Amino acid sequence: MSVKNTEFFKLIEDFIDDYREANGATPTIREIEAGLGIPKSTVGRYLVYMRDQGMLDYSGPRNITYRKERTLAYSHPIS
Repeated sequence: MSVKNTEFFKLIEDFIDDYREANGATPTIREIEAGLGIPKSTVGRYLVYMRDQGMLDYSGPRNITYRKERTLAYSHPIS
């Protein structure tokens, strides 16, 4: 795979976090594309790469969980 722009990792994570807080759901690839001005194909490639690297869980539209959310979920078990 080609060299990745490391700034995109943080931009995508921050966008997902902000979007989720504002809307109660994770964004679609098209919403990330529109919000960041990154082409849809690039967003898709980054999400797959980030998933493969263990940076987030991504299994389709509106089903994105990144490392920070997983850590919070595991640190606050249901009583």
